[in-house]
Amino acid sequence: MFRTLALVALLLHWPELASSESSLQDEVSISKEADGEGDDLPLPANVKAALERPPRPWYKLYDNNIKNTIVIVLIILTVAGFLGDKYYTWKANRRREERLRRQKKSDARSDSHDSKPAEQRCQQVDQKALTEAVRSVLRERRPAGP
Repeated sequence: MFRTLALVALLLHWPELASSESSLQDEVSISKEADGEGDDLPLPANVKAALERPPRPWYKLYDNNIKNTIVIVLIILTVAGFLGDKYYTWKANRRREERLRRQKKSDARSDSHDSKPAEQRCQQVDQKALTEAVRSVLRERRPAGP
C-alpha cells in the first residue's frame, strides 16, 4: 500500500520536477542575457521541446493519454483502497463494541437473576435423581415376567 502511495506521489510530482528544469533553464538564459551571450547555448532536443510546448492543465500529468489514464486509474484505486480500509476498520470496531455492549448487558441481566436459576437448577437435579431412584426401585420390585 505504501509503495503504491509513494509511486503515485512520485508520479504526481514528476511534472513539477520537469518544470524545475525549465525554471533552471530560464535562470541560465537570464544570466546569459545579462552577460550578453543570448541564446548561443546549445540545448538538448528534449529540453528545447519542453520549453516550446505550452503548459498542460493540472489534470494532464503527461503528454501521453495512456500514461494519464493509467495514473488517474492508479490514483482512484489507491483512494478507493484507503477509504475501503478505513470503512471496514470502522465497521469491525463498531461490531466489536456492539458485541461487548450486548455481553455486558446479558451479564448484568444474568447477575440480577442469578440466585433463582441456580436454586431451580439444583431442584431439577434433585428431582431427576429422585425420579431415577424411584424407577430403579420399581424395576427391582417387578415380578419376573413369564
